[in-house]
Amino acid sequence: MSTTVTQSAIEQLPTPFIESTRAVFSTMLGVELTLSDACKCRRFYSPFDISGVIGLSGSIKGMLVVGMDTPVAFAIAEELLGYRPTEIDGEVFDMVGELANMICGNAKERMGDPSIALGLPTVVSGANYNIVFHSDKQLHLLCFETPWGPLSIEFGLK
Repeated sequence: MSTTVTQSAIEQLPTPFIESTRAVFSTMLGVELTLSDACKCRRFYSPFDISGVIGLSGSIKGMLVVGMDTPVAFAIAEELLGYRPTEIDGEVFDMVGELANMICGNAKERMGDPSIALGLPTVVSGANYNIVFHSDKQLHLLCFETPWGPLSIEFGLK
């Protein structure tokens, strides 16, 4: 049996992602995030150094991108791993991918739709990279202030 997602449900999609991002940071890192429209987030282009990307399929299709600068990634890694990295390495990539997975998985649970499935996270880093969303997706951009700097949650869903 397929589930049909209404326009009203799509308009409410930011809520589970806001709540899940805050819950993951509160639970895993012991910090409260502030939702901000002043961070350096821009749609279709990542000004950040590293991003975790995870796809969704089922009744809701699309992807979620968690973006941050290196100092933010290093501070999060220090909290989670117990030491501060000095370079973006395999452990930082794994941490960013797992952070995207936890945020997206928590949001999926909050949506209460068992037909939604998550893909495996992918992590990209470097300067001036682009992450392109399919043109048929409704795009959302959430900017959070962490104690270490800005963090973006961008998702395009249909």
